[in-house]
Amino acid sequence: MDEIQELEQQIAELERTLAAAHTDVDDATAEVEREKLLIEQTQASIAQLEDGIEAKRQLIAELDEQLAGLHARIEEARAREAAEAAALAAAAQAEAEAQAAGEVVVEAAGAAVVEEAAPAEEPAPQPAETLICPVCGSVIEPHFKFCPGCAHPVEELFAPEPVEVHKRCPQCGKIWDDDMNFCADCGVPLIVG
Repeated sequence: MDEIQELEQQIAELERTLAAAHTDVDDATAEVEREKLLIEQTQASIAQLEDGIEAKRQLIAELDEQLAGLHARIEEARAREAAEAAALAAAAQAEAEAQAAGEVVVEAAGAAVVEEAAPAEEPAPQPAETLICPVCGSVIEPHFKFCPGCAHPVEELFAPEPVEVHKRCPQCGKIWDDDMNFCADCGVPLIVG
């Protein structure tokens, strides 16, 4: 009987060990399932993040393309401005040279054309001190204080104009004071005029 009790105790112990093993297997299986679920959720999050990253990369590419287009337009505008400034400087130089030579500069289709100055029409002879109004062309008698045509004061009409000397940048066309020698924007030597 001792042998039977001993065998029954062994069987009971084996059944407890087996039950504990089943519990451990069930717990491990549940843990594996939780880990699988966590892995699936993590993979889904990773996929969403990767989609977001790809969308951002496409947006960056589009913005880079737009930025490059804007930079190109800025460079084209700068080149146009430089060409226009050079054309203005050349036209001003040609006009100054033509005026010094007694010629007239005429704009023709965007280009300056130099023509010989036509002789000025001589006004009809006036009495010695009679003046012609530079504003309206009326005759101003010596004793008039105001022009009879436009009412400008005679003193203002025939006052000597102060001579202002300014220097101009041949590249950008900006006007600078006489005491400056170089353009503060371009660094180019200034010309009088």
